[in-house]
Amino acid sequence: MPSSPNGPFMMSVTDQLESQFIIRLLQMPQRDLRTMAVELKVEIKQILKTIEWLQGVGVNVAIDGGQVFFATPLYLIDKRQLEQRLPCRIFYFQSVDSTNHFLLKNQSQLQAGDLCIAEHQTQGRGRQGKTWIAAYGRSVCFSLIHRLANGFGDMSGLSLVVGIAIADCLKSLGIKDVALKWPNDVYRQSKKLAGILIESNHDQSHGGTTLIIGVGLNLIHSQPLSQSSFADLADKAHLPDFKSRLVIALWHAIQAALISYEGHGFASFQQRWQLFDLYYQKQVCIYDGLKTYVGRHDGIDHKGYLILAQRDGQRVRFNHAVSLRLVSEHNLMNEMVSPFTQDDVGMSPRR
Repeated sequence: MPSSPNGPFMMSVTDQLESQFIIRLLQMPQRDLRTMAVELKVEIKQILKTIEWLQGVGVNVAIDGGQVFFATPLYLIDKRQLEQRLPCRIFYFQSVDSTNHFLLKNQSQLQAGDLCIAEHQTQGRGRQGKTWIAAYGRSVCFSLIHRLANGFGDMSGLSLVVGIAIADCLKSLGIKDVALKWPNDVYRQSKKLAGILIESNHDQSHGGTTLIIGVGLNLIHSQPLSQSSFADLADKAHLPDFKSRLVIALWHAIQAALISYEGHGFASFQQRWQLFDLYYQKQVCIYDGLKTYVGRHDGIDHKGYLILAQRDGQRVRFNHAVSLRLVSEHNLMNEMVSPFTQDDVGMSPRR
C-alpha cells in the first residue's frame, strides 16, 4: 500500500499527528515541547491533546520542565518493514475501532491477503461477543482478509488451522511452552497469550466466501504475570524489530496454513493440533448454553470437533459454539459465583 493511502482508507488528521508525534519521540527519547510543535507545524495545545490521548490508552508519557518523554518502553510496528517484506497492502493505524471491522466494511475494495494492523483498538472483539482489551504499543492486533472459492466445503476446522499456524510460528521463533485451547485460543505457560476471531460472509462481488481473520496477542501485559491470568512475550519484545518480524512471520504462517487447508482439508492438521492441545486427556466441562457436560477431553475428530468421553462410555462431539474449561477451574468458579447446580447426568444452569 502507498505510504499515504487515499479514498476510504485515509488516516484521520488526528491519527497522523499521533503517529508523527510518537515517531519523533521514539527517535529521540526526550524532546522539547515547543520544538516539537514547530517540527509538526501544530500548536502546543494539539500536542498536549495527543499526550492526553496517549495517557488515556495506557501510555506513560510525561512532561517535565517543558521536556516530553516516554517513561516506559513502547514497542511499535515498523510499517515500512512490513511493506517491504509482505506481498500485500498494509493498513496501519495508531488506533481503530476494530481491525476486523475495518476490513469488513471495506472488503469490496480489498484483495486477498490485505492486512490491517493497529497499535490500539477501541472496540476489539473476541469470540462470543467478548471484549479483547489491548493496551497501546503493548500488544499485537491485526486482521487479514482471505477468500474461499464457491463450493468450498466444511469450514468447522478453520479457527483450529489458524491456531496451529500461530503456535507453529511462535515455536519457530524460539518461544517455548506454547499450547492451544480448543477451539481458538493460544496459551503460553498455561495462560492465555492470544485469541482468534474469524468472521465470514458471502461476497457476491468476488463470487465466494470472504473471511476476516483477526488475531490479538499480548506482547507485554500491564500486570506482573504472577498476578495475571494472561501470558505475554515480554522476554522477546525487547529484541530488535521483534514486533514487526513477528507480524511478518505470522502472516506467512497463516497464509500457508490456509492454502494447505483449502487443498487438503482439516484431516492433515488433526495430529498437529494434538501436539499443542492444552487439555488433551484431562477432565473438562463443556457448556453449550443449556447444559454443562463433564468428561475426559479425547482430542478432536477429522473435522475439528472436540470429542468428550463421558463416564457412561458415551463419546460426544461438540462444535465451536460452546465454552470449555478444566473441571478444577469450573469448580473454583462454582465456589465463587455458584452459576450451576449438579445433577446425575451432568450440570445444568440454575434458573
